[in-house]
Amino acid sequence: MSDPYSILGLSRGASEKEVNDAYKKLAMQYHPDRNPGDKNAEEKFKQINAARDRIKNGDTHEHINQQNPFNAGGWHFNFTNFGGAFHNIDEMMAAMHAQQHRRNRDINVECRISLEDAFRGTEITVNLQQNNETRHISVKIPAGIENGNRIKVAQAGEQTFPSMSPGDLYVLVHVQPHSVFQRQGNNLIRTYSLDVFDLMIGGTSQVQGIDGSVLELKIPPNFNPDNQLRLVGQGMPTTSSANRGDLLVSLRPIFSELSDGQRDLIRQAKELHSNSVEPVQSG
Repeated sequence: MSDPYSILGLSRGASEKEVNDAYKKLAMQYHPDRNPGDKNAEEKFKQINAARDRIKNGDTHEHINQQNPFNAGGWHFNFTNFGGAFHNIDEMMAAMHAQQHRRNRDINVECRISLEDAFRGTEITVNLQQNNETRHISVKIPAGIENGNRIKVAQAGEQTFPSMSPGDLYVLVHVQPHSVFQRQGNNLIRTYSLDVFDLMIGGTSQVQGIDGSVLELKIPPNFNPDNQLRLVGQGMPTTSSANRGDLLVSLRPIFSELSDGQRDLIRQAKELHSNSVEPVQSG
């Protein structure tokens, strides 16, 4: 082997820091991972390692290169991720261990959908910028998904290291609040305004569901507005089955402005009601 200092582009007597800096620079330049299939770069990489070891150990014999297993072509390290040149074999082994356990990272993103999208299920596109390229990933959001759920797309995450499995993509779903419906588990709750007389007399009315369908409300006489009417199977679907929750309707009474004649009729109805109630007999 020629003079190890000249291989590193240094003059004899260079400081340890100069040797390490030159070694790091050249190792990055001629590393086999950066020059795949380039036999000249691979040979140069071996010479650089051997030269650095000879200078460090003060050994000028050629066999030092042959006995150093870390100069073999099968040992590939990505030196760009280390803070400086290795100072001993322990550092080299630690770096090798870190390289072997390196993996492509998972990627976490967030999306926002409407309650209608959560009811029907939908599909979104996630755009990931990596290595100066944009990847467009379609993500299916199942019907019935709840606010705060995460969707995993296997091997759609980071792909920085081609020799290793890609990371995963996780999509955090935010379901936006709705102006009419509130969600409670798989049930939906909504308020419906109704004339106070309809609450007292009873009857039928119509209300719209989350899917746009018109649903019939059967209102019993003297309905207490503190209670709710339940429409079975008109709530949100579940992600694990074909079943749906229920729609709970709260009725809010509307008090219309009355004419004098209407108020007189109500007074008469009140008097009739009072007269029909039997007085409580004292013991």
